[in-house]
Amino acid sequence: MAVAVVAGIAWMLTRDHGPQPLVAPRFADARALVTNELAHTHPDTPGVHVSPDWVVTSGSLFADHGTGWTGPLDGRTPDVDSRQSTNSAVLRAVTRRADLGDVVVSMDLDVAGLQVPSETEEHDYDGVHVMLRYTSPQSLYYVSVCRRDGTAVIKKKDLSTPSDDEGTYVELASAPFSCPTRTWTSIRVEVRTTAAGVQLTFSSAGRRVVSALDDGRDGTPPLRQPGRVGIRGDNAEFHFRDFTVDDADR
Repeated sequence: MAVAVVAGIAWMLTRDHGPQPLVAPRFADARALVTNELAHTHPDTPGVHVSPDWVVTSGSLFADHGTGWTGPLDGRTPDVDSRQSTNSAVLRAVTRRADLGDVVVSMDLDVAGLQVPSETEEHDYDGVHVMLRYTSPQSLYYVSVCRRDGTAVIKKKDLSTPSDDEGTYVELASAPFSCPTRTWTSIRVEVRTTAAGVQLTFSSAGRRVVSALDDGRDGTPPLRQPGRVGIRGDNAEFHFRDFTVDDADR
């Protein structure tokens, strides 16, 4: 019995004092707006919702009983509380923390479905994407973990083309992957700088789906600089929970 008690105490101490996640935002046990694009574009507006964890550059991010949620989809500029409209048909939510380099991003994802609100258009890339090494909307990696066309895709977007101030997309790898809907699915995305370049890997339910090495062979340099991580949604209503960013070297 004494051995069991000591072992239990040791386990508790290890759990309580072990490596902590770099980012692990939690959501309220109710339904409420966390923040929206108005807090980013017009932060001086009375009543805007500012989050200590998230910056939403497009759309709205809600808490929904312990999970993150897009809210109902539309393509209209949101009001202060995102009650009349959300613009979450085009959701872009990134962490406030901007020094995230070699990391593992994990979460559970539940996609209610892919829609096309009247203000938007249907695209093959509609779905949910994890953003990595985000230093601006023009410089980042995308890992598509749910797409309308049934593929998982790893892309880079950067400003290496001088004539394109919006950034240029480069596809690094793709693989077939049917996006599960109306069920919780585990998502794990890793990015790591190596001697050969930047390695990115997407796994779901413990299975590797697609990986890519960005070694600059496409003529654009790998994105080695740390940045933010985040979630992008295109015409996709979804919930997510247990969103965690860990050091990839732990």
